[in-house]
Amino acid sequence: MTGTPQTAALFADARRRRRQDDPAEAARIDEVARARRTPLDSLERDGSILLSGRFGELAARILARAEACCASGHGLMPPADLRRHPAGVDYRLAPRLDPADLARGITFLRTATSSVNLSDPMVCCPEIVQIAFDDEILDFAGAYLGCPALLGYVKLTRSFVSDFAPFDTEEFHVDGNARRILKAFVHLHDTDLDSGAHIYVRGSHRAPITGWDAGARATEAEIVAHYGREQIISQLARAGDVLLEDTSGFHRRGKARLRDRTLLILNYVAHEEYGGGGARARLPRTLHATLSSRARRAAMLLELCDSHELGRDANIRPEGA
Repeated sequence: MTGTPQTAALFADARRRRRQDDPAEAARIDEVARARRTPLDSLERDGSILLSGRFGELAARILARAEACCASGHGLMPPADLRRHPAGVDYRLAPRLDPADLARGITFLRTATSSVNLSDPMVCCPEIVQIAFDDEILDFAGAYLGCPALLGYVKLTRSFVSDFAPFDTEEFHVDGNARRILKAFVHLHDTDLDSGAHIYVRGSHRAPITGWDAGARATEAEIVAHYGREQIISQLARAGDVLLEDTSGFHRRGKARLRDRTLLILNYVAHEEYGGGGARARLPRTLHATLSSRARRAAMLLELCDSHELGRDANIRPEGA
């Protein structure tokens, strides 16, 4: 992997410490790396692989909960207000909708923004825990990172069909939150070109554009000039499929044309993202208590919250967590 010496050194040091701190897990993922060499070679070469048909029933349950949050406006992060935000202006300068706007529900949100995120996905959708700490995903993440993987961040996002110009993650970008990162895109419904299929620049994780860690955005013309149009691939998937991807390569969220897209995103890392400066994903203590010892070690970067914060979901326990 390329990158600045500082970030490369940070990752190398974190990987060494993770292996020292959890030698049994390090031995397990080394065995996985030997046994699953073919898919891992594809991941190293291309930057992504698809695990088909992993979580169909769970995906449906999480989708139902996410749709209820979007319909009511409860449990959402204030999204960007794009009604008067000029196209092409830095996405970070867009104003935000306020709680009163969120309470107006999904019909209003569709007119004001291109996407919304749940504020605390594992609080609103406790079934996420089963996927986030799934043994196969932890195996792949650890083998790819070369050390016991940590769950760094959880995002549940809904993209609306809209006429707004491409905004934020709809532009080609790289994730600069960690030098080496494996992201799991869990598809909650069938996703095609009309419903915002994920787009990736194959192999770009191995050949970043100079300055990627400073600017982190690129136009399609720049991508084509640097990598070639044939390297831009649309990742189609079925409900329950998991796309594993190194998002230090260029990628973007496809524009939803005919159908909304709802997606669960899980980040696996060797150290805290953004050097510890980012917000931590919250996990209810009641769910943390159900985790295996392996999962608890992978959950070290999460913020535990009290059970009363679950509200009406206080008595829900994910099956088999």
